[in-house]
Amino acid sequence: MPSLMPPTGAAGAGASLMEVSAFMTEQLKAQLLQQREFDKEQHNEMMRLMQAQKDEIKELRDEATEVRLRAVQAESNAKVQTAAAVSEAMARAALQMRIETVHAAVRKRRLARHFPPKHNDYLPRQARDIHGNNCNRCFPQGLLSDDERDAVEDAIADSSANDDVGSESSAVPQMIALSGKFLVDRAFARQLRRKYA
Repeated sequence: MPSLMPPTGAAGAGASLMEVSAFMTEQLKAQLLQQREFDKEQHNEMMRLMQAQKDEIKELRDEATEVRLRAVQAESNAKVQTAAAVSEAMARAALQMRIETVHAAVRKRRLARHFPPKHNDYLPRQARDIHGNNCNRCFPQGLLSDDERDAVEDAIADSSANDDVGSESSAVPQMIALSGKFLVDRAFARQLRRKYA
């Protein structure tokens, strides 16, 4: 780097204006070159930092995208599992309904074999026995009141003599089916009360 002191010549103090002007020009050029070099280094450093920041942002975006993708995958898997569980539950319910239908059909056949359609006096006797505690399928005294017993007898009497035991509209097979379903007397009496009394 050139010296900042003006050149001293043989004449000493009488340096010419031209020499001073040339010296100043050299000094300004040197400073300009140094400033350009510094600016170039600063620019390169800024570009390097900006590129590093861009790379970091891209990496963060990629990570965020991956996290979102995992969340969507987890949600999708949960929906698939829920749908599978619902489908399995529906299949089980359908199978249970089929089993109940088969059991009902078997019960109807058994009842039809034991109680021909025109022989419907079994239930009036059973309804009386429920109140009076006179048979093996008896209820303890007082589970059905007189009015409730009368309502059950009326339902039996209202089903026509021509109704099949297996028909859905007749109260008789429904009561027989109820009697087979509920082994506890109190539960059977409650169902009779709920449906017919």
